[in-house]
Amino acid sequence: MQFSPAARAVCAVVFVASCCVAVAEENPPEPQAAEQPAVPAPEAKSVAPATQGLSEAQRKAVITENIVFGKDEADGFWPLYRDYRRDIAKLQDQRAKAINQYAEVFRTMTDDQAKSILQDVLAADEGIAKVKRDYLKKFSKFLPETKLTRFFVIDAKIDLAGEAMLMTKVPTAEPKH
Repeated sequence: MQFSPAARAVCAVVFVASCCVAVAEENPPEPQAAEQPAVPAPEAKSVAPATQGLSEAQRKAVITENIVFGKDEADGFWPLYRDYRRDIAKLQDQRAKAINQYAEVFRTMTDDQAKSILQDVLAADEGIAKVKRDYLKKFSKFLPETKLTRFFVIDAKIDLAGEAMLMTKVPTAEPKH
């Protein structure tokens, strides 16, 4: 039985999400005791860049499997896509660096550190949105709206899977005092 490209993409996203759940289940939170001693800061876990989910070649393969490009479309799209990924990956890495900083200082974070980390994350998010808007205009010169929208949805799904993997490594619970 053969599956459609869309079905394969959905399966890939489900697989990545399942892996995220499996990673989270490998490190379950410790049960809370009624009276806990002070918890020392955890060893800093290195949080990899948000782009770790799929390699660039894998990203291109997913796009190619799900969008049939005409010759002129492909000739215009792929060089532009390379530049788009370079610009987006740079901002995703800045965001991942800020999240990594949060993971490192989670239990001892000062207000100034918290403010700086949050500003860095928001600046990266705003930068990503701006790059997407800018490239939307550029891509629209080569792709019809249906393919353009499909591309951005596929790209978002890949990014969200990578983001989910990144966030499974970040502590969020505050210790009980």
